[in-house]
Amino acid sequence: DGKWYPPDLSPGAAVDPQIPWAIRPGLTRVVSAVVAGTSVVLAVAAFFGFRLAPRVRSGEVDISAYDAVPSSAEVAYAAWSMAAILAFVLSGVLVIAWMHTASKAMDARGPDGRRWKGGWAIWGWIIPVGNLFIPKLMFGEVERIAQEPFDGESVEGGWRERTRTGLADVWWGLWVAGLLVSQVGYLISGEGLEEAEVAATSIQLGSASFAVFAAAGVVLSLVVRRTEVFSRR
Repeated sequence: DGKWYPPDLSPGAAVDPQIPWAIRPGLTRVVSAVVAGTSVVLAVAAFFGFRLAPRVRSGEVDISAYDAVPSSAEVAYAAWSMAAILAFVLSGVLVIAWMHTASKAMDARGPDGRRWKGGWAIWGWIIPVGNLFIPKLMFGEVERIAQEPFDGESVEGGWRERTRTGLADVWWGLWVAGLLVSQVGYLISGEGLEEAEVAATSIQLGSASFAVFAAAGVVLSLVVRRTEVFSRR
């Protein structure tokens, strides 16, 4: 066509789609869709849990009677809770994979002074107590590097001047809140309380954590898409 092209962009040249410094849009779309779908399942499980708890508290439903035929409310809550847990695990694996690949892509841009990189994308979620802040610190670095315009030259330390987006902070706040609510159930003592009250409260707390995680998932699905868009500027 009479124009000059660099060797890798000349007509007919084989271009590697896995550019090392780019966050893969295909993976981002999959993660975003799965996380959003998991949020829907979690929300439905929470709905059935909130419906079941009052019936357990009033004695209308006795979940301790293992030999009795389970009510429709019990079946619905159990089925959706199981589906929510499975979907939650799947989305968790995908999110960790996305964060790991996104972190490697940002490393390829040559940022100076990164602290939370490499294996932290995985171990940060596993270390007790550390999992309450390490993944967010690592994601904050990815997010800021992605905002730094990239033209093939090393971004060096310019990424440090970028700020985190409020949307990512909302996601992490909801995530930590969900973790805390889910753990409160283990602190409930049956001493001085009727068995039905303990069971109903546990169901309510579990449902509340489902609802909070569902909200966190909706925000996270937006955050990963937004970060991937930033990285293409």
